[in-house]
Amino acid sequence: MYELPNRSVFRKDKWVGKRELLNYKTNEFARDSTGDFAVDSAGETIGYIKDKRLEGKVYDEKEFEFKADFDIENKELSKAKDLRKLDRDSLKQKVLNKYQRFANSVNDKNKEVFWEMWYNKIKDVVKNNYFLEKDINDVVEEAESIYSQAKFLPIENYEMIFYDEGRLVCFESTVDDLKLKGKSPLIGTAKQHDGSVYKKPIQFYFYMPKDSNELQIMY
Repeated sequence: MYELPNRSVFRKDKWVGKRELLNYKTNEFARDSTGDFAVDSAGETIGYIKDKRLEGKVYDEKEFEFKADFDIENKELSKAKDLRKLDRDSLKQKVLNKYQRFANSVNDKNKEVFWEMWYNKIKDVVKNNYFLEKDINDVVEEAESIYSQAKFLPIENYEMIFYDEGRLVCFESTVDDLKLKGKSPLIGTAKQHDGSVYKKPIQFYFYMPKDSNELQIMY
């Protein structure tokens, strides 16, 4: 269940190649994505709300809130294995290998592996949260910054944690530092202008399809 505001939303989704303008309409008019115009039921602009207030035209202005259900069930995850039932030592090694693969892709500058893993990490987040073009650009810029500047520390001091009734697994740090404890032990570091070292945990959540013995990236 998602709360939607009483306004229109412009969505440009680069991942699926769609460009949509979603209007929440009354029978009389609907506001466009900026909230500045009024349009009739056919989508034709009939005046300005903020400036001229539809001067000389008969209209009704209504403010309302509503809830809308979106079917965003993750079908892959709903069919995934309960990882709690697998051999823990074997599973822990599989998870560690995945974390290490990402760290190595940055440390060794393997661009193909890096972008493969980063895309799989964020693709569902981008689509399910209706990222705007600016949001997508921010995600890409963050990835480029990590790839070009970060060096990853050895992966250590962690515990294996399950989520979503055992269908998701990740590592979480057990260090005493409260800024890092409970976060990913996959930590990228970069020197700042003042000479200090910035640490950024990068988390991955993995699942295993029912017909496979290999972990896949969910988020």
